[in-house]
Amino acid sequence: MNAYLPTSKSKRLNVLGFLNKNNDLFSYVFDSSITSEVAVACFQDFVETVTKTTVIVIDNAPIHRSELFTEKIKEWEKQNVFLLYLPPYSPEFNKIEILWKHIKYYWLSFDTYDSFQNLQENLNHVLSKVGLEYRINFA
Repeated sequence: MNAYLPTSKSKRLNVLGFLNKNNDLFSYVFDSSITSEVAVACFQDFVETVTKTTVIVIDNAPIHRSELFTEKIKEWEKQNVFLLYLPPYSPEFNKIEILWKHIKYYWLSFDTYDSFQNLQENLNHVLSKVGLEYRINFA
C-alpha cells in the first residue's frame, strides 16, 4: 500500500544570524526572501552592537557579494568589524551552517512543520534558547 501526501507551495521562514564561539546568537527571521538590502540592514544592526574588534566569517552567497553589500564593507571596517570570506563551497567551515543543521534536523521536532504558525513559534523558541538550552560544542 502506498501513501501519498499532496504537495503544496507554502510560506517559508528565512533566518539570517550571527553566532560567536560562546553560542551567543543574534538572529533575524523573515517570511520573505533575504535580499541584499535585508542583509545590509541586518549587518548594520549587528555592527551597531559591536564593542570590540570583530571578524565576521561569511560565505560567498550572492547577497554577500552584491554591489550594495560590498559598498558597506569599508564603513563597517571603520567600526572595527571585518569580513572574512570562506572559500567557495565550504559549508563545513561555516559554524552558522552547523547551527542551522542542528536547528532543522535535531532541535525542531517533526510536528513543528504541521503549520506555519507552529513553525514560527517553535523556531523562535529555539532561536531564543541558543546558548542556553541549545548549544553546539565547537571544540
